[in-house]
Amino acid sequence: MLNTQPEIEVIGEASDGQALVELAGSLQPEIVLADVSLPKLDGIEATNQIHREHPNMGVILLADGCSSPVIIRALRKGALGFLVRTEDFKQVLEALRTVITGHRFLSSQVSDHIIDAVVAGKTIDDNLDEQLSDRELEILQLIAEGFTSAEIAEKLEISKRTAETHRTNIMRKLGINSQIEIIRMAFRNGLISLE
Repeated sequence: MLNTQPEIEVIGEASDGQALVELAGSLQPEIVLADVSLPKLDGIEATNQIHREHPNMGVILLADGCSSPVIIRALRKGALGFLVRTEDFKQVLEALRTVITGHRFLSSQVSDHIIDAVVAGKTIDDNLDEQLSDRELEILQLIAEGFTSAEIAEKLEISKRTAETHRTNIMRKLGINSQIEIIRMAFRNGLISLE
């Protein structure tokens, strides 16, 4: 659909978050359009890395639905646009045209969700970025995905003891006591999805 638009040229596609970061670095697109739920490295962390390495590259994220903590986390990590995947293609085009000028774009569905949450007095952010380090967020995500301390240690090239220390610190900082609570927290903040 994007290729049918005369002012848009699709120059690359990636199947996971790590490939997305690498491709963004090599192809240097003006805009990256990515899904929040990507394998290997989620879309929000990929956005964070892209934003750090290429601060002038606009990133627009697509999600299955509206989750205030996910939206807030995405914006904090550098996303300039946020859309729900089921929205009309016109919204995608509007997002691209807005972000290319360096401005933020939240679809009407996303902005309505945020405004409704604020008006209702709901907490829309767990402030995980303020409570946990980047490494702790990474480990929280892996724990929620079902990795054991030994598997996390191997994956991140750290000792098993260090992985277990991180797990203990995460649970203490967040005031949670079980794997189920870790999964709920990770899901609510967009670190994992139901897919």
